[in-house]
Amino acid sequence: MEFKEDKAKENDLVLTSQDEITSEETEEEEFIFSEEEEEEEGMGLMSAEEVEELNKKFEEFIRKQKKDSNLVKFKIPGKLGGRNLNPIPLPHRTILDPRGQDLDYVNVAHSHLVHSDWAKLDKLAPNLTPFRVKHILLKIQKDYVLSLEFFNWVDTQNPNLHTLDTRSIILHILTKSSKFKSAESILKKILDSGSIHLPSKLFESILNSYRLCDSSPRVFDSLFKTYAHMRKLRNATDTFCQMKDYGFLPTVESCNAYLSALMNLNRADIVLAFNKEMQRSRISPNVYTLNMFVNALCKLGKLEKAVEVFGEMENMGCAPTVASYNTLIAGHCNQGLLSAAMKLKNSMEKNGLIPNNITFNTLIHGFCKVGKLHEANKLFSEMCGMGVSPNTVTYNTLIQGYSQVGNVEMGSRLFEEMSRNAVKTDILTYNALILGLCKEGKTKKAAYLVKELDSKKLIPNSSTFSALISGQCTRKNSERAFQLYKSMIRCGCHPNEDTFKMLISTFCMNEDFDGAVEVVREMLERSMSPDSAILSELCHRLRQCGREKLVMELCKDIEARRLMPEVPPSGLDPVISKPYRLSQLSDLDHFSVGIELVPRDYDMNSPEPFRKVDIVSLVPVHKLVSGIAMPSGSDKLYTGSKDKNVMVWDCQSGQWKRKLHIAHIWIRITSMLLHGRESSTLHIFLHVAPS
Repeated sequence: MEFKEDKAKENDLVLTSQDEITSEETEEEEFIFSEEEEEEEGMGLMSAEEVEELNKKFEEFIRKQKKDSNLVKFKIPGKLGGRNLNPIPLPHRTILDPRGQDLDYVNVAHSHLVHSDWAKLDKLAPNLTPFRVKHILLKIQKDYVLSLEFFNWVDTQNPNLHTLDTRSIILHILTKSSKFKSAESILKKILDSGSIHLPSKLFESILNSYRLCDSSPRVFDSLFKTYAHMRKLRNATDTFCQMKDYGFLPTVESCNAYLSALMNLNRADIVLAFNKEMQRSRISPNVYTLNMFVNALCKLGKLEKAVEVFGEMENMGCAPTVASYNTLIAGHCNQGLLSAAMKLKNSMEKNGLIPNNITFNTLIHGFCKVGKLHEANKLFSEMCGMGVSPNTVTYNTLIQGYSQVGNVEMGSRLFEEMSRNAVKTDILTYNALILGLCKEGKTKKAAYLVKELDSKKLIPNSSTFSALISGQCTRKNSERAFQLYKSMIRCGCHPNEDTFKMLISTFCMNEDFDGAVEVVREMLERSMSPDSAILSELCHRLRQCGREKLVMELCKDIEARRLMPEVPPSGLDPVISKPYRLSQLSDLDHFSVGIELVPRDYDMNSPEPFRKVDIVSLVPVHKLVSGIAMPSGSDKLYTGSKDKNVMVWDCQSGQWKRKLHIAHIWIRITSMLLHGRESSTLHIFLHVAPS
């Protein structure tokens, strides 16, 4: 049994170790960027010759990829093209000079600022205006320290004195002095206001004051990067497009921040598209850019292309790092290619790179996922032998693996080892152990571990309760399992479909059908569709007990909430299963829901005539109100009426054969358009009651 919340958290920690790599890269980028803060603009960049050489190599690589039409054919919002060869001229805006009292005030305040006489400046605070603040900032703009001190002082006196103009001026001052962190901090405060029109007005304000402050293009770069860090990706894309319109381009570090935000939102498709845009705009990638490109290809299942890009990194002047290898190893592990993943690890070591705990965690998880615990344990031993310290993720992965195969003893040993090595345990550690114990029916030991959670300041989650419920279901203790379910709801945790399925099955095994019906109703309250097989079994057992009325009520409730199972319950009779033309379907004046299936022959007398993988799509159809139809090849005529009755007529004798009342309907339509011809097969499942 899989517990979805645990899996989701596990994915954050282990499965997508690519995400750990991305954050690892981002931290390294931040370190590089903080060093840049203290450098003059332009320092630390590649020479023109190096850039040109790198671009040539990257262009050659992209040309190779274009041969494969499936590589990068994605669109991203905005008018992205290549480098703008005809940029829009920058506006040259002027502002009114201060006169009279305004001029006197600006001069006096400037004098106090130069002499750091803040006490006298405090006395002038009541007469400050946005106009005066703007001119004081322009007068002291060559001293970024004094400018920032004055800007912050005004903010403490009266935040309303700051307008977009004054904020734009301080941004120009800071970025021109390469104080990007300070500029980004101010930008975040501005953007946190949440005004929907602010982004466009902010760019315009910065643009209009650009010449006035003799600014640097890095002011727009900082804006783009801030949007990326705040995950305001639509605004970031708009800013990128506006920058290009005026002939500005972001730095590769800012582009990496944007790509990292996209990867965190699982938009690998846009990462590939933006990577092409960077190439067209001649923004030279670095190793972090290429790592994210490889990561995106892996997530989209384009493993061969990812390997190809990885192989080209050296030729492009970007030697693969540990993070590069980890990304590719994770891509292979996620597709079950463990042998290739191990070869990559060996290649990594041959090239002088030392695997880290992300490398080992990814490989260990890959082996645990397919039940190869022996290989996973060998990697764990190798990891310890190399002096790479196992962390919480390492232990959790192994404990989960051993619990899944029923070896809770080994899981417990690893748990004790965590304590000895002072490795922090978390809720996933306990959930893995609790699940292992519950699978073996050792519910008392599992309950003891739950009590431990308080002392560890850990809170039980949905997976904790699901594991405990599974333990009681294993012991066929349906009442106790349902009590745990109620506790789960009171604690604000949400059960998944597997939890409900376990509860219904256990109640049915114990012949407590009222309890099973109560669980089904709980599912419906949470807008969850009950499993077809379980529902069929429940309906069948209820009919055997003579509780046809309860079956009818349950089916009506499911239909009213539009929560019909993916496959009709086997208790429903297949009344029609013949080829139709689409024009004939309109005569039926239609039903409630349809499913388009893969075109092939189906056994309509089977309890489950088709599988989930056979479903192509849902087809919108409506309830039967009236109509007449005769399936081709049939000697029966079916007429429908608004009172939900279906009359069956013998075409030979013209006699009425029987009358059915529709209590519930499932229908499906096979192959809506086949080989360009208007043809279809309609399958109608009617739950009928005697009229």
